[in-house]
Amino acid sequence: MDKELRILYEDNNEIYLSWEKVENAKAIIMGKNTKFDDARITTSTDNKLLLKKDTIRSYLELYIEYVYAGEKSEKEIILGRTNVVPISTGILKIIKVKMIKSYKGISILFESKDLYNRYLVYEIKDGKNELVLETDDFILTTDKLKKGKKYFAEAYKLKEEYYSFEAKTPVFEIKEMEVEKASHIGVTVMIPVYNCESYLPRCIDSVLLSSFKDYEFVFVNDGSKDNSLKVLNWYKKTYGDRVHIYNKENGGPASARNEGMKHANGEYIAFIDSDDIVHPYMLEELYNSAKAENADIAIGKVICKNEEYKQEVWLDIQREDKKIKYITQTYEEMMENKYTQDNIYIVTLWNQIIRTSLVQAHPIPDLKYYEDAAYTRLIYSYIDKFVFALNAYYVWDRRIANTTGTISSNYNKNEDPYVLAEYYSGAIFYWLLDYNKKNLNYLIYDTLKECMRFICLNDNITKEELLKNQYAQKVAYVMKTYDLNKNKLVTKDEELSQFLKIIGKTLKKD
Repeated sequence: MDKELRILYEDNNEIYLSWEKVENAKAIIMGKNTKFDDARITTSTDNKLLLKKDTIRSYLELYIEYVYAGEKSEKEIILGRTNVVPISTGILKIIKVKMIKSYKGISILFESKDLYNRYLVYEIKDGKNELVLETDDFILTTDKLKKGKKYFAEAYKLKEEYYSFEAKTPVFEIKEMEVEKASHIGVTVMIPVYNCESYLPRCIDSVLLSSFKDYEFVFVNDGSKDNSLKVLNWYKKTYGDRVHIYNKENGGPASARNEGMKHANGEYIAFIDSDDIVHPYMLEELYNSAKAENADIAIGKVICKNEEYKQEVWLDIQREDKKIKYITQTYEEMMENKYTQDNIYIVTLWNQIIRTSLVQAHPIPDLKYYEDAAYTRLIYSYIDKFVFALNAYYVWDRRIANTTGTISSNYNKNEDPYVLAEYYSGAIFYWLLDYNKKNLNYLIYDTLKECMRFICLNDNITKEELLKNQYAQKVAYVMKTYDLNKNKLVTKDEELSQFLKIIGKTLKKD
């Protein structure tokens, strides 16, 4: 009589076993050590058991012996055995698998708090493992996996020039799981939509599969000419009341977001781009940290996936105590850290949630380009407390932008660099139209430091060269309009002070 022994869960510390129960029998958990000698580990009258790794550290394999459990007997009668299962060395972690019905078939989420670079999906076929799919993302949308088949996945981390096998999933079958209903609307996920039918489902599915459930979607179809609206209508039909769709003539991402925020019902709003995805725990970590501190904003890390299919983590704030889930900073601390820590990345809209009432009071600049660089300076000046969620990740996917092309990337390809510089120099000074006056000195300092990056100064630079530079023109305006000698942030920054001295001296030349 052979029965099946399965590993339900295994990590570095413990292993959770399940086996088929046999009537009138107790189970003896047996182990094989490095010499392949058999030894009794423990007994159980149940069919599940959690074992600490410390108690079985010397064993390579486990199996179950069923013995007679009736009246006491001098000799145990063995009724049967299970298969033998190997115990991992403690390196491998187990990844949860979740899945939902998607516009393009089934979306499968490999859910873990750890970050991996590659996933291999195998079908268990005739006792053998056959590789069927490979992906660089923790979410996979496919119609190639079929119901009635058994699969599992392996996860790998990129270690310099090789991929290290780090984790695996339990065996799974294709089953469409229902998305839980929201108990209230904590976050409005606002996604502008423009000609993105090929990758929009992946973005939406990453939110639907996330650990956070108290959200709504607000989609603004910005005059798409492809089947993007058809995709949105499918999600509205499939996922019902949490999906809201609004249509408008094409006006760009800023106007689409401003239209969407009018209809937001959430306490906070998350601006997500249609070509990106969110990590399974991002929204939950951002929302919980913002609520814990009653903060107007919570900002997460950024995983940047580039065209070389490598990924970097930005805004990677380090902490000694790994149990700390978030840190807080005042506006002043955030601005100072922006220029003292190279890994601070806080000029985008999509790796954060902002209190909806604050966003609605200060709309996004309706600019053709760089509206995020303009808006973050403006809206941050109204925020007293910043929360940085240390386990929240937004995936900024440059692979799609460089291959398929988003609306903004297509614009950038067609514009003259001189014109783009004019747009950006205007964007970083947009705050002059709407800002919190108590933070004026910080805003001036921030924009002057930004301009330094785009002006190559030397002692021989001419007045004419400076006047042709859009950034230098803006710096000259600030120098004429504000008394920078009273700005302590400027005066104590030796590099910036020297920079301004050269500009002032050059512009006074006849």
